[in-house]
Amino acid sequence: MKAVGNRNYGEHLTPGRIVREYIVPWALPELFSYAIVDMFCGEGDMIIPLLEQVPAEKRAAFVSERVWLYDIQERMVSRTVDRLVSIGIPGRIAESKVTVRDTLEHYPAEPRRSGFPVFHITNPPYMYLGYIRKNSSSRALYRYFSGGNRGLQDLYQVSMNNDSSNGVERMIYIIPSNFLYASSGSNLIRETILKNYQVRDAVVLERQVFKNTGFNVSILQLQRKKHPVDETQTFMARKIGNADSSREMVLTPSNGYRAGGYFDIFINAHEGANSLNVKYYLRSTEVRNSPGNHLLKVMDANRFEAGRYMVQEIQVNDSLLHRIMANPIYVRTLDSGSQAGRAGLAIIKDDFGVDGIMAEKTYRTHPIQLFIDPLLTHEDSIFLARAFNLYLEHLRQITDSEFMTTYKYSGAPYTRKYLGLIQAKKLISTIPMDSIPESRKAEILGLIESENHEEAFSALSEN
Repeated sequence: MKAVGNRNYGEHLTPGRIVREYIVPWALPELFSYAIVDMFCGEGDMIIPLLEQVPAEKRAAFVSERVWLYDIQERMVSRTVDRLVSIGIPGRIAESKVTVRDTLEHYPAEPRRSGFPVFHITNPPYMYLGYIRKNSSSRALYRYFSGGNRGLQDLYQVSMNNDSSNGVERMIYIIPSNFLYASSGSNLIRETILKNYQVRDAVVLERQVFKNTGFNVSILQLQRKKHPVDETQTFMARKIGNADSSREMVLTPSNGYRAGGYFDIFINAHEGANSLNVKYYLRSTEVRNSPGNHLLKVMDANRFEAGRYMVQEIQVNDSLLHRIMANPIYVRTLDSGSQAGRAGLAIIKDDFGVDGIMAEKTYRTHPIQLFIDPLLTHEDSIFLARAFNLYLEHLRQITDSEFMTTYKYSGAPYTRKYLGLIQAKKLISTIPMDSIPESRKAEILGLIESENHEEAFSALSEN
């Protein structure tokens, strides 16, 4: 029976088909030019498909001279040795080339002494620092984030930083896609690695890869630069999801090498187009602290039963009545999978038939009522929501939704995404509410509702 990854180590074993389909074609043409290393070999899933491409009569010598494999778990080392023997590697050679070692803490010197440039092909452990700090079973792993690794946020980042510090020439990594797309949690490692390495190839897998985690992962091949330099990187990235596509990816130093950077460029160009201050959530504590005689119907965002949110009646005072009724917009942060259910702003009454959305516990993934200051008219609220969605869909089309987070794998016709609340607030700030005459707003709204989206976008962007 095939073993599963030990999640206490952040280990997720690599499906063989991933290696054969994406990694072997990248590594094989130059395989004999390097020392081949996997610091986290697991059951040998990364190396066995490659070695199967080496002629049988050369395989033992190749492993003896050019392959070094390590894992922190003795049972994984034993399993890898058995698999090497099964493809014709003598047992004494296999046992000498697979070593029990904690390579995150004790980086091996043997590959560098071989005389060949080092090519690290690996699926490293993933476990982010916040989880490590909070869970007693993994707290010992915090030791990896000291010294030169201080400020890093995940075990895979520690591995990449160790490789960079030790002069590894070439890498193929299967890592969480947050390396490309996340902001604060990945800025440091991106800036460190991409100053020293050029991305040669990229595959973004927008479908589930590992059995026990929904991590959205990417496969990256990186080549060390002759000299460290901050410069724009442009390469083709293949995206594998409900469809297979390729698109040019541009990573710029000014944007922290973050993919989907057009979103930030757009925000910087348009931010401050209005003076709106946005806050999130109608909290149940606020309702309890504002008793009165006005009866309202609200949706309970924390009670979802039989496929729908539960509705309840509340009684509030004049002040809260006015606040709720003057803020009819909510934000849907998650794509539902249908075109009508894409992330964006919408009118509460239209979608739920209630006056507000109340939350006892605030989660980013349920419908969230917006509270806007200064107050908008009902007509301006509708305009804001429609204009926001127009801008959002434009940005999604231009960037292939790269600035958003892949939320969940499904059979939907598009890859479902999550829109961050900070992103939503920034995008709201770009809607030119203060400078468009009411007659022009009505005209733009008519264009949006008649699906003349390009004309509506041009008209909105002129203001």
